[in-house]
Amino acid sequence: GRRPMKNIGKQIEIEPVTLADILLAIELCPVEISGFARVRETEDCFSIYDEPEVFKQKCGMSGTEFDLEALGAWNHIMMKSGNGHEINDYRLWWHSHVFSPAYFSGTDRRQIESWEDGRAPWWISLVGNKHGKLTFRIDFYGEERATTNPEVRCTEPINRKELQTLMLSRKLRMAEIIRERVVFDDRAAFEHILDGVFK
Repeated sequence: GRRPMKNIGKQIEIEPVTLADILLAIELCPVEISGFARVRETEDCFSIYDEPEVFKQKCGMSGTEFDLEALGAWNHIMMKSGNGHEINDYRLWWHSHVFSPAYFSGTDRRQIESWEDGRAPWWISLVGNKHGKLTFRIDFYGEERATTNPEVRCTEPINRKELQTLMLSRKLRMAEIIRERVVFDDRAAFEHILDGVFK
């Protein structure tokens, strides 16, 4: 059957804790970092919720590669613990461009196209940077292929001070996740500052 076009007009909402963790990952990691987050579709929007997942990955200033073994191990753990049905809830791919503009590059677009494997009728992507710029897109797959640039809001009102306090309360946790799961690509060491010196 054809998917109803009304989905294409839907906007995005995100829980403050999810937003805080993604912002922390972008801010605390000196290179690119990426992960997934859960999304539920409601009558009027796509709602991003819960703590985002950060897989083991090798990262540099201009790229991040998922460790496919780590991704496979996560899938296996989810299945073994009886939570396999939750794997398909992870329909947001988020990643950092460090200090570069928050736009979807050719590499990003190829990654987004790769999600079109029949697993899901739609996928949400987010790219952010250390300047606090966040760009979202929703891709709808199938015969009504479409991409939208949705409006985004928090699931509940939150001001700057409240978000800052939430981030401070979760900073050590995210720093530990980055320390455990992100391997830095030495070829990209100090790339940003050296680019400035040698331009």
